[in-house]
Amino acid sequence: MRILHISDLHFPKRIPYFSLRGKAIVGYLNYRLRRRSKYPIHLIQTLVKHIKSLEYDALVISGDLTNVSHPDEFEYAKEILDPILDDRTFMIPG
Repeated sequence: MRILHISDLHFPKRIPYFSLRGKAIVGYLNYRLRRRSKYPIHLIQTLVKHIKSLEYDALVISGDLTNVSHPDEFEYAKEILDPILDDRTFMIPG
């Protein structure tokens, strides 16, 4: 059985500052100012394309999909992951 595991993707999505509340403001500023370069979208897109080309029995996606749990980030994550979301995919949020 071939199992693929990817984790903590932290999808980089620009979010309007006025839509943030509480500690999400600090978390988003930390992402924009310090961690943004660690999660370039082209790497995630390349990863999805590569996974799509592999033969596997199960794909486990775990950990944080977002930076501050903003609804727009979850929509963006679904959009990017859509090509590999099927009945072999198991998601375990962080």
